[in-house]
Amino acid sequence: MLKVGICDDEPVIVEVLQRMIFEVADMNGWNMDVSCYESGRALLETVDALQAVFLDIDMPELDGIETGKRIGERNLDCKIIMATGR
Repeated sequence: MLKVGICDDEPVIVEVLQRMIFEVADMNGWNMDVSCYESGRALLETVDALQAVFLDIDMPELDGIETGKRIGERNLDCKIIMATGR
């Protein structure tokens, strides 16, 4: 099972991205566990268990760039996909 995280401060973006991930997983017969986070701080609490993260760049407090750096320090195997709506 692939463990994926989605981190974005916009709930509608999280919802759309989660739906897209499950659609691709279903088309390919992949088993995925998707966890959603509204902040970089919340994501960092469980990032050790994740294999991939979709990470928003523009977030309050702890932005995606800094969150990505911290993920890299803690979980070298986690793949990071950076994105932004701007």
